[in-house]
Amino acid sequence: MNYLPSVPNSLRRVFKKNGYVTIPNALPHDLIVRWRQKAEQLKTNALTIRRSEGNFELVYRVVTGEVIQDEWPELFAFYNAPSVLGWIRELTGERVICTSSSLRSALNLNIMESTDSVYRWHFDAVAYTMLLYLNDIVTRDGGAMQIVPACQPHVKPDLQKAEVVELWPTAGMLVLMDGTRCYHRVSRLLRPSMRLSIPLVYPNTEAVRRPPGLDTYLYKESA
Repeated sequence: MNYLPSVPNSLRRVFKKNGYVTIPNALPHDLIVRWRQKAEQLKTNALTIRRSEGNFELVYRVVTGEVIQDEWPELFAFYNAPSVLGWIRELTGERVICTSSSLRSALNLNIMESTDSVYRWHFDAVAYTMLLYLNDIVTRDGGAMQIVPACQPHVKPDLQKAEVVELWPTAGMLVLMDGTRCYHRVSRLLRPSMRLSIPLVYPNTEAVRRPPGLDTYLYKESA
């Protein structure tokens, strides 16, 4: 289960400065191939989510943590592995890194595949999210990961003035992010294509309270 690469001081410095790091080819190729096949099998279990709030839209499909626990034991074991928790502690410098008590949102499979798919600008409710990517995301298809790094926690930046970093993930890439400091979204898909990502949530405290109504907003399936 110890798939993750070593953590050099340079990576820790980048994370401390920007609030996120990207590591291409972080996981073995054969593992990513196997996990992509499993993700495609679980698509039939995904909820369809559509939300609109002013200029912000949320349109995607999601397989929640309860399903992953039951149907994808290898991924669930990875999420809970002491070596993964230790790796995040080493990179972030946090003494406490734990798995989330909210299983539904602790680990998800996010699926975007249609031209109306978009994931709105937001901060995360808790500090650390590890994003694993199962396929290449290319410019002609859209679906970039866009980040405004190093924000004050939960203070929305002026998007007209802020520097937006645009990431085009590849299969096997890992992004570790302090989602309370990095304002982020996934841009709209430009043409039908498959975008498969796995967000894993790791709070830096055991006393986590999710904002009221957040799970309803994120996981109430559209009619």
